[in-house]
Parts: sequence; C-alpha cells; structure tokens
Amino acid sequence: TLARRREMVTVPGLVRGAGHVSEITDNAAQGRFEMPVEGGEVAFVLYRRDGDVVSLLHAEVPAHLNGRGLGAKLVRATLDTLDAQGAKVVPRCSFIRAWMARHPEYDRIRG
Repeated sequence: TLARRREMVTVPGLVRGAGHVSEITDNAAQGRFEMPVEGGEVAFVLYRRDGDVVSLLHAEVPAHLNGRGLGAKLVRATLDTLDAQGAKVVPRCSFIRAWMARHPEYDRIRG
C-alpha cells in the first residue's frame, strides 16, 4: 500500500510569542491549521470549507501547554490567514466563538 501523501501549504499567518515566531500551516488533507509548539507537538484548528465560507470546528492546544496564550495566538493567526484569503468564518468551536466575541474587529469576516 502507498502511504497517503500529506499536502501542506504554509500560509502567511505568523504567531509571535516569548522570543519565537511560529508559522501557521494549512494542512488541507486533514482539514486543519497547524502551529508547531514546544516539544515537537502541534496546536491546531479543525475546519471545513464550503466555497468562501470556512467553519471552524475545534481548536486544540496540548493540555500541558494550556494557560500560555497559545490558543489565542493560534486563533488570531487562523483568522488573519482566512481574512487575507477573503474567506468568511463560521465559528462553531466555543473557544473560537468566545475569543471572537472579545475581538469585535473580526466581526467583518463572520459568514
């Protein structure tokens, strides 16, 4: 059997934190935006595309890294990336929905 090839495209979302810059990657094969975090792990946002509308289904940061602001950085970079692509966003994830409620500057990209 042939292993399924994983197509990843680096998109322009950058996450800046305490002394580091991480790239957000669109792993279209798995339907998720990914951000490398310490220890070689990945934080991610699962999504589903329907034309120009992207439903954000779930955001996840490794549990032992909670409380460091990585989820907020991941969501901001994901939204900035989708905004740059001209997409509209439907936040189905409660964390993303709550984050967007605190950041009304992203209301313009709601689908």
